[in-house]
Amino acid sequence: MLTHRVERLTYVRSTYVWSIASGIIHLPKTKHERRRMKKLEFFLHMNPPKSTYQEKGINWETKTQYAKPNANDARAKLRAHLVSHIPDEPFTGPIRLTIIWGFLAKGKHQFNTWCINKPDLDNAQKALQDVMTELGFWKDDCHIATLQTSKIWTWHPGISISIEQLSEKVSDAYE
Repeated sequence: MLTHRVERLTYVRSTYVWSIASGIIHLPKTKHERRRMKKLEFFLHMNPPKSTYQEKGINWETKTQYAKPNANDARAKLRAHLVSHIPDEPFTGPIRLTIIWGFLAKGKHQFNTWCINKPDLDNAQKALQDVMTELGFWKDDCHIATLQTSKIWTWHPGISISIEQLSEKVSDAYE
């Protein structure tokens, strides 16, 4: 579950809005609106893989690229941790995906600071999204309309994932 420091809860245009340090979460006011929302949040207790699928090796004899073994291991590790969180029905339509990569703070790294070491956030994110697509979290990752990702140093390593079904209108997501 994502944990944030809530700064304030306000009422805006018939919707309750939490203002948090990393963005804004919209909470529908009525039970009917809450029932229509589809949301899935979970935390993968693991040391996030530091190798990504973009790391390729080259066989100079056959002039072909291949995935390095550690990249395949990283995908297998993600797959093993994600399999217990597969939704009953895949998400459809526009999706908001929020990911927080938490790496173990040790040595010179301080707890609750930004992680600016490898892996590159976009490469790690792509591998995770591809595995989630393979497992059926959504039909295709092109459905992800808004994406928020972070890398931090923490005492509890893992990956925090929130998937939320959005309405078709952009104005509904940001009012």
